[in-house]
Amino acid sequence: MTINAKRRIFLSVFAFDSRFDYQSGYLRYDIDYKEDDTLLDFLGKIPTGDFGNKEFGYDKEFLHLRINDKCVFDNLKVSELVKHFGNAWIIDPLSKKYAKKDLLLNYEVALSFYEGFFASASFIYPSEKEELKNFLSMNFIADHHDEDYFGDGFFLYLKWLMARHPMQKRHILKTMASKKGGIMSYTPTASLMYPPSNSIDVEIENLQTLFLNASKCPVKKGEWVGLGNKIECKYKLKPSFKLPNVTEKSRCPIMSGKM
Repeated sequence: MTINAKRRIFLSVFAFDSRFDYQSGYLRYDIDYKEDDTLLDFLGKIPTGDFGNKEFGYDKEFLHLRINDKCVFDNLKVSELVKHFGNAWIIDPLSKKYAKKDLLLNYEVALSFYEGFFASASFIYPSEKEELKNFLSMNFIADHHDEDYFGDGFFLYLKWLMARHPMQKRHILKTMASKKGGIMSYTPTASLMYPPSNSIDVEIENLQTLFLNASKCPVKKGEWVGLGNKIECKYKLKPSFKLPNVTEKSRCPIMSGKM
C-alpha cells in the first residue's frame, strides 16, 4: 500500500511593519496545501499571529511578490509553482527598500523619487500623477539598478503620458534620454519573472527605438542629431533594434509635427 506524502511547503516569509519595526526579518512555517490551491489560497493559510499587529500584509487584488527571488504576478496553482521552485520557498516583497507592511509596498515613498520630473512637467494633472502608482511595481522587477535609474514602470508611464499629451512628446522623450537614469540603462526582465514574460522588454525596446529614431532626425542644430547612430555603435544593439536612417522630412518626428 502506497501512502501519499503530504503536499507541504517549507516557507520563509519576509516580515516587516514600517510603523513599528526598525529592521526586517523572516518567519518560518511548514504549510500544507491542496492540489487545487492557488497562490492566494496558500498566502491565506500563513498564520498571522507572529506578524506586526497580527496581520500579514499582501495585496489580494494585485498579486506581486518574489518567490526564491523570481517575481510572480499571477495567481498560479501552488502545484505548478512547486514544479518550478521545489517545496522550499523564500517569499519577499518586490522591493525590500520600499516595503511598507510585509509584502505590501509604500508607493507614496516611491513616488517621491519623481518630484523633480513632476515639477518640470506642469502639463500633468494631479490625477495623472497618481496614475504613476499603477506602474511602479514594474520598477522593482530588476532590483540591481543604480539609485539614479528612473525605472521600467516609469518609462511605460511616460509612454502613457505621451498618448495623453502628444504636444509634450519632446519634453517626455528628453526625460527618457537622460544620461543619468535614462532608458538606455534598461536591463531585460523576462528571465526575472515566473512565468517568464517579455512583454515589458518589448515595450521598453519600442520606446528605445522611438527615442533613437528621434535622435536621427536630420534637423540642423538639433540637440539629438546623430545620437541614435552613436548609441547603436556603443551598445552594439541587436538586429531587432536596427533602425532605418531618416532621410525624408515626413518621417522626421520634429518636421512632421509628431513631437
